[in-house]
Parts: sequence; C-alpha cells; structure tokens
Amino acid sequence: MTRETRGRLILYAAAVVVAGVLAWFGFVYKAEPDAGTLLNSAEILAKVGAFDDAIENAGRALRQQPDLQYAHVILGYCHGRKGDAAASVEHYRRAVELTPDTDANRPVLRLYLAEALMAAGRHGDAAAEAQAVLDGRPAEHQAWIILGKARHAAGDGDGAAQAFEAARQAAPSDPAASILLADLREEAGDLPGALARLDDAVAAAAVPECLLRRARVRLAAGDRDGAVSDVVASAGKNVRETARVLAAEPALAVLEDDPRVAAVLPVEPADGPSAEKSEKP
Repeated sequence: MTRETRGRLILYAAAVVVAGVLAWFGFVYKAEPDAGTLLNSAEILAKVGAFDDAIENAGRALRQQPDLQYAHVILGYCHGRKGDAAASVEHYRRAVELTPDTDANRPVLRLYLAEALMAAGRHGDAAAEAQAVLDGRPAEHQAWIILGKARHAAGDGDGAAQAFEAARQAAPSDPAASILLADLREEAGDLPGALARLDDAVAAAAVPECLLRRARVRLAAGDRDGAVSDVVASAGKNVRETARVLAAEPALAVLEDDPRVAAVLPVEPADGPSAEKSEKP
C-alpha cells in the first residue's frame, strides 16, 4: 500500500467518523420537537383527556420559550381538570400576566383565572377578577355568574341574587343564571319563586337539565302531574340522559314507576349481560 493510498484511507475513515458524529447530533436535535409542535401536541392531548401527557409537552415547550402564554393556558386547564386548583391558578395567572391589556383574549383568561380561584376556595380573589372583567365589559354574563357564585360562597345571598339577575338580563337565552336564581329561591324555601325562575330557564332552553330541575321542584311542591310532564318532555329531548338522571336522583326516581314515565324510558332487554353469562357453560 502506497503512502498516498494510506492517506486517502485515513481521510476517508475520518470523514466517516465526522459524518457519524454530525448525524448523531442531528438526531438529538430533531428528537426534541420545537415549541410550536409541542404546544400543538399538548393542545390535542388536553382535548382528548390525556392530561398528564399534555402537561409534559406543554412543560417541554416552556423550557424552550418560558414566556409562551398559551402553554400556561393549557397547563392551567389540565391541572384544573386533574383537581390541582393551586397549580391551575398559578398557570392561569401567568397567562394573564403575559397577555397585553389590549389583547381581546385577556378578559377571557381572567375569567378562567376566576374559575380556578373559585375551585381553590379563594372566593374573594375570584370576585375581584370577575369584577375587573365587568369594569371593562359590564354585559359579560359569565363574569356576573362567577361574581354571584363568589358572593354566595361568602354568604352574601342578596348580592349573589343581584349578580345572577344581571347575568340573566345580559344573556336571556342562557338558562344558567335562571337555574342559579332558582337554586337560591329553593334554598330559602320559596318553591313558587324557584319555579318561576325555572320557567324562565325552560323558556330559554327546553333541555333535559332545565326540564328535570323543574320536575324535581314541581314534585317537591306537590305537582306530580307537572313533574311527569317535564320528565316526558325531557325524554323526548334525550332519553338516555333522562334515564340516567332519574336513576341517580332519589327525588326523581320515584317517578320511574309512573306508567307515563315508564312508557318513554328505555327498556332493559330480558336477556341482558347477566342472563347471557349464566347460559354459558
């Protein structure tokens, strides 16, 4: 082997080593996706309920870009769904801090923060966040609802009623405020007042939640026929949800034996899973 040939082989071997090292570094670099990719993945994972994986990917995105506002939003949501209210508050607050005052999303983020504060039992702070939103958006009905819940939790029933009424006026087509007002009247023992508010809720949205809540109060007030009518109407909207609520709420379960209700509820097959299992050897 000539000296020239030996030199070429050494150079070739060195080139192979260098190429391998560069390829390895390239693999390592590509193995960690960029912050945007991680954030998109975290969002999808959060939507399908894979909260731990979403938290991990959002955290990896933050390690690349510590001021990534939407990563904190995802983390606030995921921690809240996992029951960690303190962590949820921390991330939503950071998301608010990273959002300019002129950004249209800032009031929405403050409402998320207010809800997290409510979950953490910090009712005064939640009321302050809701009020801050109302100072700029006095017709924001969700802020009125949070403010009302905070006042109610603090023992201010009259203040809660005023806030819920403001929410009802701001969004007449949303039954949530009417339901909350009905709850207040029921707590006070005022069943006619509760029914009046539930009438408003049903008028706004004749959905099972509203109909079944009114059925329960009607039954408590001695109006069995009215309660049955509401249950039948609810079954016409969503029979499975109606059956689920009746089975879960003892106050309504007494209506399952009424022929008018039984006629609209799903019938369990005679050869159900247990029967099928008993027939097997």
